[in-house]
Amino acid sequence: MQELTHYIGGEQVKGTSGRFADVYNPATGEVQAKVPLASADEMAKAVEIRGTSCMGKGQSTTSRTRDDEIRRSAKPRYGQIGRSPKP
Repeated sequence: MQELTHYIGGEQVKGTSGRFADVYNPATGEVQAKVPLASADEMAKAVEIRGTSCMGKGQSTTSRTRDDEIRRSAKPRYGQIGRSPKP
C-alpha cells in the first residue's frame, strides 16, 4: 500500500508521529493509500518554514495570517475524499 508524505519547504518529508489515516478511492470505497498525521512538532516546523520562506521573498506576514492560511489549506476540498459538499 502506498504511504504518502508531508510536503514541507518544497520537499517530501516522511511523517514521524507514527499515526496514519486511510485514503479511500471514492469510486470503490477501498483504501488506496495511507497519509501520515502530523505531530505538533511537525506542524510547528511547517509553520516556521512557511514563515521563513515568506520572509525570504520580501513578503511580510503575521503569525495570524500564516495560521489562517494553514487552516484554509488544511480544510478538505470537495471531491478529494469522496464526500459531497453539504447543501
